[in-house]
Amino acid sequence: RWHQTYARPFITRSLDLVMADSTMNITQAAGAFAGPDDPGVRAYTNGVRAVLSTLDTARPDLRVEQGQPLLLRWLRFVTLLVIGAIVTAPLSMVLDRRDASELWWVSALLGGIVLFCIATAWRSAPWRKLREIAPRELATELGGESLRGAGVCASRPA
Repeated sequence: RWHQTYARPFITRSLDLVMADSTMNITQAAGAFAGPDDPGVRAYTNGVRAVLSTLDTARPDLRVEQGQPLLLRWLRFVTLLVIGAIVTAPLSMVLDRRDASELWWVSALLGGIVLFCIATAWRSAPWRKLREIAPRELATELGGESLRGAGVCASRPA
C-alpha cells in the first residue's frame, strides 16, 4: 500500500509491504515544502522505486493499493461526522431564536463547518475500494511527477 498524508508542516509518505504474517513500512516524514529535488525526498523516492521495481520483477501479478489504511479512513470519517453533529446543535439553537436574522453570520459560519465536515467525511469514504496499480506503474508515477502529484496520495493539501 502506498499513501501520503499531509499534516502541515509535514508530509508523511509510506510504502507498506503487507505479507502473510507481518507488515514492513518504508516511511518518510518531510517538511511540506520539501520538493522532489530535496536530497532526502529524492533518496526516499529512489529507494521506494527500487523496491517497487524489484517487486514487479519478482511478482508481476502483484498490485499496489493507493490510499491510507482502512482504520485511519474510518477514524477520519467518524470523527468528522461527530464534529458535524456537535456543531449542528448550536446551529439549530441559533436558527430557532427570534432574532436569528441578526445572527446570520453565526448561522453561516456554523453551517459552513457542518458542510465542510460532511464533505470531508464523504471524501474519506472508508467503504470505497482503493485504487490498485502495478508496482512498475507506481514507480513510473513517482519518477515522473512531483511527490505531490495527483493520483498518488490519499490526502491532499487545500
